[in-house]
This record gives sequence, structure tokens and C-alpha cells, in this order.
Amino acid sequence: MTDELEALRSALTRGEEPLAGAGVEVVRRAGGELDHVRVTLAEPADLEELARRFGPPSLLPRTPAGGRRALFPETSPGDGERATTVLAELDPAGRAQVVVLRPDDLR
Repeated sequence: MTDELEALRSALTRGEEPLAGAGVEVVRRAGGELDHVRVTLAEPADLEELARRFGPPSLLPRTPAGGRRALFPETSPGDGERATTVLAELDPAGRAQVVVLRPDDLR
């Protein structure tokens, strides 16, 4: 599963847009440009599994609706870089149920 996520992340960083399909939702801004890609996992994944590929997660504050998300800071771009940031939406047990891939360009 992490191999597929990494391949998708690399393609997004290169500016290649994925096709929407089973479990993959391409989310666009009002003007039509790509905002992020949501990947619904076939079954929840432990954060440790994602951390082996994307580095240690940081848990973000709860959303107003009560949900939790984790950010993988090592995937974020530095100043002057382009990268695809990885976030995970967590289920009540703290496992990733959706992975969000967000292309960020700080050039």
C-alpha cells in the first residue's frame, strides 16, 4: 500500500495528475486546478506503517467535527522547493482511513 502511495506522491510532485478511480478522488479548486488527492484505503493502516515510508507523524488538533489528522512533516517542501505533503485522516482507533496527498509549491 505504501509503495502505491509513494508512486502517486512522486507523480504529483512531478506535476502529473492521477485519474480518479476506485478509492482515488481528485479534488479541484474553484478555478479547476488540482488542490489535493484523497486516497481511501481498502482497510485502515497503522500510522507506524505510514511512518516507515513518510517519516514520523505529527498529530494535528482535532477538527470542530471531532476528527483527527496526522501530518507527515518530512514530506513537506522546504523554502524554494516543490513537494507533495502527506496527511492522514484517522479513524476513532487512530488508524489512517484516508491519505491526503497535497502538492505544495514554495518556489
